[in-house]
Amino acid sequence: MRTIYKIIIAVVVVGIITYYTTSSVKENEVLEGPNGTQPLPQQQLDVQLDALARPTTGISTFVGETVEAFTQTYGAPSRIDVSEFNTQWYVYNDAYETFMLVGVEDDRIAQVYVGGAAVDISPFAIEQPLEELYRSMLIQSEVNVTIDDNIYSFTLSEEDLHQRLLIAYDDLYAQVYLSEEQGVVEGVRFIDAKTLVAQQPYEMIFMGELMTTKPPNSYEQTEIDAAQAHQLTDLVNVARARQQLLPLVHEEALQSLAHVHSEEMMREGYLSSESPTKGDIKQQLEQADIQYTQAGANVALSYVDAIEAMHGWLNSNSHYDLLMDDTFTHVGSGVFLNNYTQIFIAQQNK
Repeated sequence: MRTIYKIIIAVVVVGIITYYTTSSVKENEVLEGPNGTQPLPQQQLDVQLDALARPTTGISTFVGETVEAFTQTYGAPSRIDVSEFNTQWYVYNDAYETFMLVGVEDDRIAQVYVGGAAVDISPFAIEQPLEELYRSMLIQSEVNVTIDDNIYSFTLSEEDLHQRLLIAYDDLYAQVYLSEEQGVVEGVRFIDAKTLVAQQPYEMIFMGELMTTKPPNSYEQTEIDAAQAHQLTDLVNVARARQQLLPLVHEEALQSLAHVHSEEMMREGYLSSESPTKGDIKQQLEQADIQYTQAGANVALSYVDAIEAMHGWLNSNSHYDLLMDDTFTHVGSGVFLNNYTQIFIAQQNK
């Protein structure tokens, strides 16, 4: 009998230890974007301006065309967001397989991002194997852009060549977002020269004048941050849909918490999912009285926009695991300038 009691006591002790040492909250390290260098002026650039013939079919043919031409083909967007580099983002998110973000400036299409597999993105395709892509495409580590008498030269790092290519066409550029782990194309952005130079998504040097854009005022920036937060939520669900996972439900309280964290990270100058004033994600959720059974958080900074931040997370194994965790049910995304936070929770009976 004493032996049985000893066994029971041992089992209880082990259970208690396991309960308190196994966390229900998963927090990743901050993922920092690759855009850390300032563009440098050059007296002379030895550049080659080779470019492929522009595609004659698919969504890229609308870059440079009017908004009216686009909406006549694809219909009205689900919503219209403000944008830092263009006047507006037209968001097409009625179905994940046709998801698009369309950048509009002066009533013309400046860029189109596609994450849905049902959209024609010739000469590429979502889920296209990388072996097929590399066989059919000349990949270069330097891509040059000319605008008037100015030359802008982008250099792709080794990481870029495996995760986000830049391909030059006549008066058009394609950013091709890759999954190293799965070996497929995950998204494509077709973009005009002016917007590409304004965004500077790769290391850049230039000869001539550096193109600048008018910075948004505080009111405009607040609207831009809110728009990017909604886009992050769209993008994670597009990525989950490709893996046949259920979409995460937008949770307003989580979004507020994520925004506060992104803003505090910027203002207080720290880089972590753990706040020096509010504690880790578990403590933050408890203080906000948000109920959950499992929770997790991804944090990123120094990415050009929500698209770049999401593809950065998708190419980091630990961040990817949270994005694709099938136990999570709800999500909140928060953006402040170039600081991005996404909080996931599992909730029951909601």
